[in-house]
Amino acid sequence: MKIHTDIRVTAVLMALGLIATLALPGPAAAEPPKAPAFTLADGEGGEVSLPAQRDGVDIYYFWATWCPFCNEVKPELDAILRDHGEKARVFAINFRETEKNPAAYLAATGYDFQLLLDGESIAEDYGAWVLPGVFVVDGEGRIRFNLYDNPMPNPPGYQALDSAERAKIRAPWWGARIREAVEAAL
Repeated sequence: MKIHTDIRVTAVLMALGLIATLALPGPAAAEPPKAPAFTLADGEGGEVSLPAQRDGVDIYYFWATWCPFCNEVKPELDAILRDHGEKARVFAINFRETEKNPAAYLAATGYDFQLLLDGESIAEDYGAWVLPGVFVVDGEGRIRFNLYDNPMPNPPGYQALDSAERAKIRAPWWGARIREAVEAAL
């Protein structure tokens, strides 16, 4: 009988230990990083300083006129703006521009993004190295999403496609991830 009692006591103590362990709070989730502060010229001769405290989210979109991936993701960002009204803004940070006037180009596309010029000056701070770069920044100035941290797996045959075809595949996938981040941050 003594052995059975010892086994029962041991089992009860182990169960209590497990319950106590499960009840302890785990390590705190890491707080999202602060978005580096910057000031850039806008397309109308003014300046914009970000991040800004506000009730909503901002999307920092590093792009260039010549980038097929950038052009394909624009409608995805525009749809997010339409769905969330004043709660979401897109700042189109022109980066690695070589060919065209970005203000005229953006105006001709009809998207309601606020153009910011000379993004090279802040690209390194954000880790923007290829296009497009997309960051969702909440109203507290914290980066809630970084496109570079969300790689899309390549479907079969992807490598054989040209850039325009690859862009058409990636843009909807990226758009869905960006939308998820925006909606989680609102």
